[in-house]
Amino acid sequence: RAGRMYVRKSCFLDRVDGFEPLFFRISPREAIGIDPQQRLLLEVTWEALEDAGIAPPSLVGSRTGVYVGISTNEYSALLSRTAHGSGSNAAAGAGNAASVASGRISYSFGFQGPCMAVDTACSSSLVATMRAPMAMCAERAAARWCSSGCRMRWRMATACSPSSAAAPSTRMAAAPG
Repeated sequence: RAGRMYVRKSCFLDRVDGFEPLFFRISPREAIGIDPQQRLLLEVTWEALEDAGIAPPSLVGSRTGVYVGISTNEYSALLSRTAHGSGSNAAAGAGNAASVASGRISYSFGFQGPCMAVDTACSSSLVATMRAPMAMCAERAAARWCSSGCRMRWRMATACSPSSAAAPSTRMAAAPG
């Protein structure tokens, strides 16, 4: 039937509306206009840093880079059909632009390194994960945060030639959680 999708398996997140905006210094009104992907990125960034034993406030002002693979955006269409849509919520425009996702993390956590949102369709996460160690080798940032479309945190060990001329060699492992 038109307007329906049939799948054998799927994965849905419970309580996507359980975001605590004031924790990230975002007003509840602004939070309504922020795509759930961006809300989850903020939460997962905090959790990943804590899991790594890093106090998020200790990175304020650091050259920490943020590389996010992000592609789809269905929330803006849903939001436009509600009273909270872009016509009544000025934050909805930036809150739904995929290009803003990495900058929102950098701004919220006080990171001063490069930030990049990558949209290459199905390969977005792969390209973002590749860009982070490349930037590290080029010494553009002291630390990296990479996120993919799923709830995984990555630890990256990067080795480069002393001249940074060689391509990075990256070993990644999915972090527990």
